[in-house]
Amino acid sequence: MSISDIEDKILIYDLQSRYSRLIDSADYAGLDSIFTVDVHAEYGELLEGLESVKDFISDVLEPLTSVQHQNGNHWAEIEGDAAKGGCYFTVHQYQEGLENGEFYKMGGYYLDELVRTEQGWRISKRQVKVRWAEGNPEVRWDGRSTEMSESSLLN
Repeated sequence: MSISDIEDKILIYDLQSRYSRLIDSADYAGLDSIFTVDVHAEYGELLEGLESVKDFISDVLEPLTSVQHQNGNHWAEIEGDAAKGGCYFTVHQYQEGLENGEFYKMGGYYLDELVRTEQGWRISKRQVKVRWAEGNPEVRWDGRSTEMSESSLLN
């Protein structure tokens, strides 16, 4: 493995971690530095384009009192200006005042395809794979009627 491969891996790992910091702090505009404009993302439903991803993430997270994503076990396989990578995640979500419990937690992993741009590495395709969840799903869904439910996320 070359020094440039190591540098690229570090930049990709940082990109994945920065994503979590941005969404946890409700800085959805900052996602412009994470994804390509034409990103394809699967968050239980297929999202096409950066604005669609930003809208979806803000719609899901805005009702929460707080949220915290933790990432680990990052990986990246680099081939020139393209890469495949991912990382594991655990998400803690809290919504104050819910009758059936105020906490919801999920774990899983992201599968990413990335491209090197003039601005650095960007995610061009993301799949979210939720492997387990516990707690009150109303925290996440806020009682909203949606086709995307806990069961549609679990793989």
